[in-house]
Amino acid sequence: DNHFSTVFGPSTPGALNLVSGQTHGAKEFSAAGQPVTPAASDYTVRQPDATGVGTVINDPDPVYDDCSNSSHAKASNLAGMTGTNIGDLLNNKGVSWGWFQGGFAPSSAATATAPASCLSSHTNAAGASVVDYSPHHQPFQYYASTANPHHVAPATDAEIGHSGQANHQYDLTAFNNVVNTDSLPAVSFLKAGMYQDGHAAY
Repeated sequence: DNHFSTVFGPSTPGALNLVSGQTHGAKEFSAAGQPVTPAASDYTVRQPDATGVGTVINDPDPVYDDCSNSSHAKASNLAGMTGTNIGDLLNNKGVSWGWFQGGFAPSSAATATAPASCLSSHTNAAGASVVDYSPHHQPFQYYASTANPHHVAPATDAEIGHSGQANHQYDLTAFNNVVNTDSLPAVSFLKAGMYQDGHAAY
């Protein structure tokens, strides 16, 4: 296949660009969520300035997501974004919105001593088993203001699209619950599980 894109890099820069119009403003964190100072050639954050803020050109997972690093199976550094995204702007104007993604519902819920895990899976078109949720396809999880770190479900369907414990981040099934009702958010972002999202090799 010949693929041409308006954004340099793989999936994450495109996802971030969708919700913020840029890929600059990233800070680097350890797998445990502690700030680290990135080097100029780091995978997670490239070309940082004197304050450690740089640009995302690769696929680091988001720091504000329990299910990053393949639900704790890896110890790679993580990225967190500064600045404002479209979710912040919609909140400021009182516009209902939500991001709905396949596999966002945790397979194991967070507890007081353990983070959530997201390991539900399906068989893709090639017959391979693929984990449904991809953290680096979820741009709002890179921003503290719009993240739902523990993948908490909305308290009720009436919360969907509005401020609440899910913070506008939902499993794709939540969209199905409201699509034919008056509770459908004014702005809805849909992201399929990896086995259905059209990504090559997924």
